[in-house]
Amino acid sequence: MMRKVLGVLLAAALLAGCGANQARQAPGQVAAPGAVETIPNTDQSTPGSSPDTTKVTGALPKILHAEQRFAEDFPGGGSSLGASTLVPGDNLSPADDFLVSIKLDRTPDASWYAAIKYEGSTEPPNPENLKVGLIEFRVNEGKPGDAVTVTLPPLAGTEQTVYRFKRMATPTATLEVNQNGTWEPAAPHVVYPNKNLQLRLTFTSAMNRKIVEARMREQNLTKQHPLKQTARLTWQDDRTLLVDFAEAPPVVQYSLVGAYDSQGLFLTGPIPAVHTGAAPYLAAVDPATGKETRLRDVIPEVTFARQSRDGRMLLLTAYDLMGGQESFTRPRLWLMDLANGTTRSIDWDWQARLVETTGEVKVYKYENDGTYDQGPISPDGTQWLFYRLPKTETVSGQLFDVGIEVRTPDGKLIKALEPVAKVMAGKYGYGRPQAVWAPDGKSIIFTSDIDRQQTELIHIDLITGASRKVATVPYFANPYSSARLMQWQAGRVIAGSAIVNVASGQIIHKVAGNMASRFLSQDGKYLLLARESSYNGGDWGPMSLVSIDTGAVNDLGVGMPAGWSADDKALVIRWTNYESRHIPMGL
Repeated sequence: MMRKVLGVLLAAALLAGCGANQARQAPGQVAAPGAVETIPNTDQSTPGSSPDTTKVTGALPKILHAEQRFAEDFPGGGSSLGASTLVPGDNLSPADDFLVSIKLDRTPDASWYAAIKYEGSTEPPNPENLKVGLIEFRVNEGKPGDAVTVTLPPLAGTEQTVYRFKRMATPTATLEVNQNGTWEPAAPHVVYPNKNLQLRLTFTSAMNRKIVEARMREQNLTKQHPLKQTARLTWQDDRTLLVDFAEAPPVVQYSLVGAYDSQGLFLTGPIPAVHTGAAPYLAAVDPATGKETRLRDVIPEVTFARQSRDGRMLLLTAYDLMGGQESFTRPRLWLMDLANGTTRSIDWDWQARLVETTGEVKVYKYENDGTYDQGPISPDGTQWLFYRLPKTETVSGQLFDVGIEVRTPDGKLIKALEPVAKVMAGKYGYGRPQAVWAPDGKSIIFTSDIDRQQTELIHIDLITGASRKVATVPYFANPYSSARLMQWQAGRVIAGSAIVNVASGQIIHKVAGNMASRFLSQDGKYLLLARESSYNGGDWGPMSLVSIDTGAVNDLGVGMPAGWSADDKALVIRWTNYESRHIPMGL
């Protein structure tokens, strides 16, 4: 699906360049993207019936510039593919939606605009652009073979101008990797050998070789060549391109945005990155001795990991790098069975939660009207916490009430809890409370703000309904972080930087410095954490094991915490290629 381009931005761009005339082609020809052509103001008629001009009044305009523009929705953000000149008569166009922009030399009156005829599926022109003489409208997605016709009323020197759009299948590409003589689709979760790597791009239509190679060879924002100087490109035919590396970089990632086929149709669809060399792996660290044992490889692009309490399953948040920019990513969840290494992909969903006791992944589907936020799932997966947000706007610095509800997985309300959480509104809207379940699922602790400097921890017994203040801790808030900011193990809760004894309310340890990901051991004696660092994305950073009782710190080097095993070994993920896993390909 093409991305809808903002009409106002395009209008500004067209106004800036509307002085240059563009040459006309004969009907049936297609202008190559970027071609400059002149459209004369006379003799633009196309055989056919004339539109009803009886209602057209005022001075007639002439066309300064006409083009069709294309864009694409990539995971993580859209990107402009380019534009091609519109000529009276036939124009090849993609089956996906695209934008038509026709700049006039003056603003005609409403009667002229009203006489425009549209045949086929289009959206109405942007009324704001009509005020400046710009006809801009979107041709909706269709099927190959469909046709759209736009007939303009009289222009200076001609009775009518007809643009016909012939819908064509948009070219796409598939990427394969040569595995011991067999071509296999490139899989973003597989790490391939970096020696003698051979890739194959297969296009669905004959491509413009020159522009494809230019896109693949052009320098990126870091002044690096995506394919490096050692890459060799060999065309088997106009639809098949081989890419050979004697020694490939850790990530082969490139963009073909702006490449087009021999008919001038732009290539769409992001192309996945290929990972080479060493795979990231999961390791277990004995907190008492510091001994580290490598367990098994995991998928690349991991940004967060969380293990089930029984130690059997590992839930990984990872990204498929797409296209040619690190922002073009597709988040996915991967569930790994640590006994046999079996890994299955789960479509990304913000509502997905790992059930600690069973290792299942559950998604709570509910109709969110903007007044609810989903909280954590109970350890056994039978109950969910929800935050009931205020219906009125809040002012920055204002304390407001957030109700906390317990619901079943199918959405049935079990109970609304009292007391409610007090939350401080911020500059960019109201915040969210933090909450954590007791390991037995019979009680919760949630945060209630006092001010921007400190917050209270409130305990609620879900069986009796009794509530009490546990402690006052330094204020912390980052509800959108992937790290679990509150955890409860063996009678101890970590809340921000403070570790609190739940029974006595005593703060028994404060963690110095910042933290990204953090995990309490199941016996409550150790904290596994990663410091925030300059690494790009996720919870990777310098890791430490902290003894809560003694304060001793054991530095573990760079990696990403993943949790604790059933026998209380710290689980960490390491990857020697992490520093170079992103190779930005400026578009």
